[in-house]
Amino acid sequence: MPVAVRRGKADVEDRVRAIRAAFSLSQEALARVLGVSSRTVARWEEGTASPSPLALVRLQHLNKIREKARRLFQSKEADAWLRTPNPALRGYSPVEQLSTPGGLEEVADLLGRIEWDLSTKRHR
Repeated sequence: MPVAVRRGKADVEDRVRAIRAAFSLSQEALARVLGVSSRTVARWEEGTASPSPLALVRLQHLNKIREKARRLFQSKEADAWLRTPNPALRGYSPVEQLSTPGGLEEVADLLGRIEWDLSTKRHR
């Protein structure tokens, strides 16, 4: 189920909540992923503020990560994969990795390597 974020204000509120629920993220955790304050996420969900263009792009990126995981794995397996520690992410789960600097891109990269059947081990 894709979660688009470029619609009316009420849609944005619902979509932010849907993305948080899809990744089982608190407002604080989603704020870390997006590089905003937890109060900003709360305002989006209350409808008193709208995400910036950069935040919208990052929300769409999160949605694409979930969609790709669901394409590569079955739905329940995708959700489990997102929460399981992964050696290619230094033992963090993809959801945990999302909250680190550059984590969003790192998880997307890992899914791309899985999609293209490339080794998920990092060569150093």
